This record gives sequence, C-alpha cells and structure tokens, in this order.
Amino acid sequence: PIDTTQRAGSTFKMWERPIPGASYVIGSDPAEGLAHGDNSVSQVLRRMPDGMLRKVAVLVGKCDPDLFGKETVAIAQEYNDAWIVAESNNHGMTMIRAMRELAYPYLYSQKAQVDMGQTESRKWGWQTTGATRPILVDGLVSAFREGLLDEVDYETLEECVSFIVGPDGKAEAQSGCKDDRVMALGLAIQGHLRCPLMGTIADPTAPSMPTLE
Repeated sequence: PIDTTQRAGSTFKMWERPIPGASYVIGSDPAEGLAHGDNSVSQVLRRMPDGMLRKVAVLVGKCDPDLFGKETVAIAQEYNDAWIVAESNNHGMTMIRAMRELAYPYLYSQKAQVDMGQTESRKWGWQTTGATRPILVDGLVSAFREGLLDEVDYETLEECVSFIVGPDGKAEAQSGCKDDRVMALGLAIQGHLRCPLMGTIADPTAPSMPTLE
C-alpha cells in the first residue's frame, strides 16, 4: 500500500488515492468489535471503464459497529460518494443505522413487497442467508475466474485461499481461519453488479460485468 493509517481504531490501507470522476463501490462486513472476535472489514473497489474492478483501499478493525459504519461512510465520501453494500446480519443493523443517521444517500437497499404486493417496503443492506450466500460467493468466484478483479491485498488473497466448500456444501473459511475480508469483497462485487455506475470516467460503451436487475 502507498499509505497505512489508523482511523476510528481500525487500520486503513490505501493502494490508490481517490481519482476525481471515478466510480467506486464498498462492501462492508461488520463484526461485534471484540478484541478476540472477527474483524470488521470494508473493501473499496474502483469500477474501471474496461469492466475491471481494482482494489484501492481496505478498512479493517475491531471497533464498535456503529463507529465502523461512520468511518466507512467517511471513506465512501472521500472516494467520490461510493456505493456501500453493508451486510445486515447481526451487528450489521447497528452499523447500517449509524450510516442512515448520517443521511448517506448511496447505501444499498432492496425493495420488498408486503401485504400481498399492496405495500412496498425497503430493506437496507444485504442479508446473507442460505439463499443469498451462494449468490455472493458465485459472484466473487466469477470475478476471479474471468480476470475482472485486480486484487492487490495479500491478506485478502490469503483468506480467499483458505475459503473452501465444506462437506455440507457451504463455502466458508477453514477451521482456524477468517473470511471477513472475503465476505466484504463479495459484497463489494454485488454492489458493482447491482448499483448504478457513476462518475465521469465511467464509459457507458465500455464492456463491463453483467448488471443484475
């Protein structure tokens, strides 16, 4: 990285400074914030005109999820108001609540129909379930396989190597390993697939990864 700093009790590594007009997306996987627990991770990717995704920064720490969320928003603002896809499971709602309190407008959400389709509600963030986890993992695998992801963080790559499919068919970290960086990276890729491409550098005629409706 070209710079490593401490932000809100977390470590921020930067490989590329924000480029005016470029489009960015952030995947954020929060944890409880305990010293012996999982890491909270926010992965920052640049959405390039040729369809590539380039890793430009990562925030990793064990601070409280609300503080981590606020710092992630600060980073998103620095990176040209990047879209944020935050996992909503468990402590994710605490993080998302802190983001919404800041009125950050580029926070991923899903629309849901309730009352037999008569009422539309909004579900903030990405909820990882038995149905959505394979989507997240498949998107990550596809990006690596097609050579669309320029991943420069060796710690993320190490987690990817130890991220395996178990006997039960579930993709997860090997025993004794972590997958926080992997999940945050997968969330960022889903953000690229699902969120509008913004920025003056983005060329609408350039080939890109397919967009999911």
